[in-house]
Amino acid sequence: MSKKFSEPTEADEMLLTAAMAQYRPELVAAKARVGLIMVQAVRDQHGQKLGPALSHHGHSALARVRLVSDRDRVHTPFDVLIEIDADHWELEGGQDPKQRAALLHHELLHVEVKRNRNNDVLRDDQDRPRIDPG
Repeated sequence: MSKKFSEPTEADEMLLTAAMAQYRPELVAAKARVGLIMVQAVRDQHGQKLGPALSHHGHSALARVRLVSDRDRVHTPFDVLIEIDADHWELEGGQDPKQRAALLHHELLHVEVKRNRNNDVLRDDQDRPRIDPG
């Protein structure tokens, strides 16, 4: 079996929108498009997790940021994807809206809009903001 990927709920998307507006208004002003993707861990035939849903540098993670490549930005609406450990988010104590907002805030801190010397937002060929991992 493999990991399962799913779309976030409308409530989760609203939480992300609120977190961006409150904590990272410069991303909103630059029209950076950030999306969520929910990731479930690989499970055995009994439904037991065989490892973490997400890892970063070899350690399990509750979430991580992925920049969307220039090639993929042509056919996806997002500049950045935040991958969320769906098992934790839904089942293992991550249900508290304040904890979820804190996790999204933390992940958004890893997203920086590239700017020139005049502090203007740098844009790609699709007129989308250039993003740097923060």
